[in-house]
Order: sequence, then structure tokens, then C-alpha cells
Amino acid sequence: MRKHLYLLLLLLPLLAAIGCGNGGGVGNDESIGSVSANINDGWDSLEAGNFDNAVTKFTNALSFAEDNSLKTSAKTGLAWSYAKKGDLTNAISTFEDVKNLNNDANIGLAGAYLARGNPEDFEKAIQLLEHIESYGGGLTTYSSVHTGVSNAEAYAILAYCHYLNGNEEKAKLNIKTAAQLDPNNDSVKNITETLEILGLTIPK
Repeated sequence: MRKHLYLLLLLLPLLAAIGCGNGGGVGNDESIGSVSANINDGWDSLEAGNFDNAVTKFTNALSFAEDNSLKTSAKTGLAWSYAKKGDLTNAISTFEDVKNLNNDANIGLAGAYLARGNPEDFEKAIQLLEHIESYGGGLTTYSSVHTGVSNAEAYAILAYCHYLNGNEEKAKLNIKTAAQLDPNNDSVKNITETLEILGLTIPK
């Protein structure tokens, strides 16, 4: 049951497009266009299920990107590509390069830690999600065209992390918040059901 949910969290849908800033220091206009095109093509490939091509596109973007914001965007996409391929080792190492720089990277790394399933990773996943809560604009306002993960799903993932880490009260608090934000969300319902099956009593 737990392994099934790990995969559910990791395989939350990605959308095709990623917003790319055109900050200074990228190089000439051709380089900027190449980086942006490769990043956009990478997300398009992910949506189509062409994970190997997505890895190639994001890697190409990194080879040209000089601007830090574009590097972060490309590395985040590359990490999600590895995760979708099931390559957790490369996904985690790439996510860790951009953790706390990009909310989507924190969401993805938290999911990858859960997928790896090491008990020491649960606290790491909590810290990543709570960083968004404290410094990344808050989970309540989290919204991403990159990953398709909603704010309600982010709270549900945090609830599951707390449960695995032994804090049932915080698990209850966060799953309640998730349900309040989107009571009809299927992922939230699935995580709630799983928590109840595992023994968590959730107040109605």
C-alpha cells in the first residue's frame, strides 16, 4: 500500500509548458532562444511520455544556459524527467542542486524522497515542503503549471510525510487543510483513504 502511494505521489501529472525568464547574462539572442526552446520542448516531451527526449532537451538547455534562473528551470525539468523515468538516483541528485530555489523542485524532491522510502528521508521531505510554507509563498497559494500539483495535494503530501515520520497530529492537521482546500480532489481523497487504512483517525 505504501509503495503504491509513493508512486502515486511521484507520478502526479506534469503540464507541458514552463515559464522561462529572460534575465541578463544568458548570451546572445540565439542562445536565449535555444535555451528557452529546449526547456519548453523538454516539458512537451514529458507530457507526451517521451522521457528520454525530455532528458536530452533539458540537458541541452543546461549546456547553453548562463543565467541562474534558466539553469534552475532546466535542472528542475531534468530532475522531473529522471523521476518520471524511475531513475531516483539521478532525480534526487539533480533536485538537490536546486532545492529551496524552486518550489517545483522542492515538491519533486519530496516525492522522490518518499519514493526512495528511507525513514531518514521523511524528515527531509517535511523540511522541503515547510520551506515552501515559510519562504516560498506558502503551500496555500502554491500553484504550478510545471508539475500539475495543486495546493491541496501539497498539503496532503505533507500530511503523509508527517504520518510516516510519526507525527499523527500534524498529519491530521494537514490532511484536514487539504480537504478544506479541495474536497473533491481525487489525490487528496486517495491519500486520506490510505492514511485511514494505515490507522490514522481523521476527525470529520
